[in-house]
Amino acid sequence: MSKNRMSSSEAAIGVCLLVLFCSFPALAYVGPGPGLSMLGSLFALLGSVLAALFMVVLWPLRVYYKRWKTKRTPANISEKTTETP
Repeated sequence: MSKNRMSSSEAAIGVCLLVLFCSFPALAYVGPGPGLSMLGSLFALLGSVLAALFMVVLWPLRVYYKRWKTKRTPANISEKTTETP
């Protein structure tokens, strides 16, 4: 085989690049209905990602607070504050 021949994968990449860069604009109009639906979906996606990140950050703090609260039970606090003669 000669060195000047392209492989089939190189040819496929070349055709994909040619189609990608030589395409014509769609000239499509997105009305208010589909546009608002797209924005609603985007807000829902962002909200779910932010809620997941918030819960990942909040989870260790909740565990720490529960452990701290169980260490400070009323029985433990009253034992430390009352003086024994």
